[in-house]
Amino acid sequence: MLYAIGPAMVFGLFVSMFHMGYPAHTLNVLRHPQTSWLSREIMFGSGFALLGFAFALVSWFRRASFTVQRILAALTTIVGIGLVVCESMIYYSLVTVPAWHSWWVPFSFAATSIILGTLAVACAVMITAMVRHRHETTGTPAKETPPTTTGWWSRYVTDEIHATNAPTDDQDGLFRWR
Repeated sequence: MLYAIGPAMVFGLFVSMFHMGYPAHTLNVLRHPQTSWLSREIMFGSGFALLGFAFALVSWFRRASFTVQRILAALTTIVGIGLVVCESMIYYSLVTVPAWHSWWVPFSFAATSIILGTLAVACAVMITAMVRHRHETTGTPAKETPPTTTGWWSRYVTDEIHATNAPTDDQDGLFRWR
């Protein structure tokens, strides 16, 4: 999932320069972040893309502790929420368009983000399960489920993950709070 979002974000940020009128002047938009929601959107969008890329690298190569991964994930989430707020405020701040200058615009942006995010995660889980199932049917050996000493819910979820052959281990389990 993270690996699909990154290129899409970079492509989206690149293409968004072309709706400014004259793309060479795009950097001028960044000059007034204290008053311009568009400046803030560009900064939050770039930050979200960079943090998401860093989180994907750290998760993929496992070069950081679980705590560092959680902190990076939390920062990425906060910057992503800030990006959605900035995007909605660009429209909300236009008093000359009464339909956009309404509480409905930020609410719609937030609701759309929640709904599409949930659907994207569900699609990623389904695709992963289908790929894992294909590997199981072609004879690729599945991982053994290691014994755990955690609570019943964690064992249940971990067993379900192992049933779909998703990669987990004791260091990177679903419910590791220490």
